[in-house]
Amino acid sequence: MLPFSVLAVVGLSFAAPAVAAMALPASPGFQQEDAVKEALAEADLLFKQGKFDLALKAYKAANGKGGGKCADCLLGVAKTYVKLGAHKSAVDECDRLALLVADDKQMLGVTFNLKGLALSAMADVKKDQKKYAEAEAEFRKALDAAPGSPVIHFNIGKTLLARSQDAAGIDELRLYLEKDPKGSFAAAARSLIDNPRRAREAYAPDFSFTTSEQAYISLDDLRGKVIVLDFWGTWCPPCVSAVPDLVRLAKKFAAEPVVIISVSSDSDEGKWRDFIGRNAMTWPQYLDRNRAVQRAYGVDVFPTYVVIDHEGIFRDRLIGGANTADLQDAIKKGLKALAGAAKSPGAPR
Repeated sequence: MLPFSVLAVVGLSFAAPAVAAMALPASPGFQQEDAVKEALAEADLLFKQGKFDLALKAYKAANGKGGGKCADCLLGVAKTYVKLGAHKSAVDECDRLALLVADDKQMLGVTFNLKGLALSAMADVKKDQKKYAEAEAEFRKALDAAPGSPVIHFNIGKTLLARSQDAAGIDELRLYLEKDPKGSFAAAARSLIDNPRRAREAYAPDFSFTTSEQAYISLDDLRGKVIVLDFWGTWCPPCVSAVPDLVRLAKKFAAEPVVIISVSSDSDEGKWRDFIGRNAMTWPQYLDRNRAVQRAYGVDVFPTYVVIDHEGIFRDRLIGGANTADLQDAIKKGLKALAGAAKSPGAPR
């Protein structure tokens, strides 16, 4: 399952679970006082700004102003828990919310769907089949409550694939495409139909860019090779210290199907180009000006090394001042897996 894919979840960007969210409906049965509305608006703003710890407190405070019975506030708490990775807490909050909105079918659909997302994220950690089954049950409850939402079919299909029930999962994904052929998750649905293993394996996020030497590189073009993404910056002392080791690794594996790509977070292009020239960094170099690749791979510590295997599956992640000897071992593991695949022509590619 794609660990770094970005999907919309009840109006938020949510990296990790490869499942989609229902649009958030109005909840006419729960009119809020002006003070609650103002507090809720403040919480929503903090959420949109990515200040999730503050947003959580604000949603709870808004719910307090609403006497503990503000459905939108509780939903905000639950989705913020998801964003913070506190999926067990999100499940508990969804249970509370379900009791509160028991007579509101639309809101129940949103609640069950969000609980399914949280359970799916919990299942992803250890590929817990029981948790996937629980997530599927919640998605089906969401579908019963809000049968007009196509994305629930996507969620059910994705969860079925995670449980290796490929035929049933593909049927659900096709149903999603039939109902919403141009939807936000149409491309993801087609990709899963084409290769159901994407629901079970940690495929790396796609990337494509033009390097400092004006060469175009994409993940698809590099299939069949072991890929190392080096996230770094000239402003980062540990990154700079690691460069001589990377130079040695590039030379060591020059004759092997290994590609090292350095993705820089520098803001000064001139300084970056001067540095890579002076330090003989002859492998592909990319200046990630808008941090798109960095965000896709969830990088916030430097240096970070990501190793992707010959099938495009994420295999290793070494963070911070990791010993480059560990990186060399990870590359060797990738080459060993590639050699094994070459000896097994029937193996999936």
